[in-house]
Amino acid sequence: MKGWCKLVAVIVFVGLLGSISGCTREAVIKEPSPAEIKVGPTEEPGREEAAELKGLLEHLQADLEKEKEAKNKLKEELALLKAENQRLKALASEEPRKKDAQLRFAVEKISLGFLTGGANWDEKEGDDGLIVFLHPKDQGGDTIKQAGQVRFELFDLTRDEVLIMSWGFTAEEAIENWRSFPTGFHFKLPWKGSPPSASELILKAAFIDLDGKYFVATKKIRVRLESQ
Repeated sequence: MKGWCKLVAVIVFVGLLGSISGCTREAVIKEPSPAEIKVGPTEEPGREEAAELKGLLEHLQADLEKEKEAKNKLKEELALLKAENQRLKALASEEPRKKDAQLRFAVEKISLGFLTGGANWDEKEGDDGLIVFLHPKDQGGDTIKQAGQVRFELFDLTRDEVLIMSWGFTAEEAIENWRSFPTGFHFKLPWKGSPPSASELILKAAFIDLDGKYFVATKKIRVRLESQ
């Protein structure tokens, strides 16, 4: 009887161990519920931030290019304004020069004095050259002192080659021949080569002022020849 009791006890004990082992396996292999599953962060948010940063950088670069273009345009406008300013300054400075020229009584014409003609300097027979009185005149007809180039040409209309002599003076050389009485230029022009063969000649005077204006005067003159 005691043997049967021990056998039953062993069987019950073994059954209990199997039950406990099955529960343990079920607890181990039991799958978690969706609520229990924790999802970790993905890479999508990082990509979106990179795209946003790229777009911001492109926007800033575009703004920088616009600023550069605006700056270059301002430089061009400033250069134009400077050029216009210089032009206006030149015009403004030109007006006083014009007024100064008017105050300086600009030359309007020239004339050859009535004493212009043959001159004898060695007291021998026949003239040795010409003495010329040249008068630059203003609008009112008054003789005024003005610098300029001077050229004289002597013509003999009885010859085939009518131009027989010429003399030239720079502005510096001409001003040395200015005299206060009688007012005007006094030029002494010796013959060049042989003296003229005719007593009646034509003298042409040309005066070019410092502004490049050209004035001409002519006069019929008489000279004394050696045979007279």
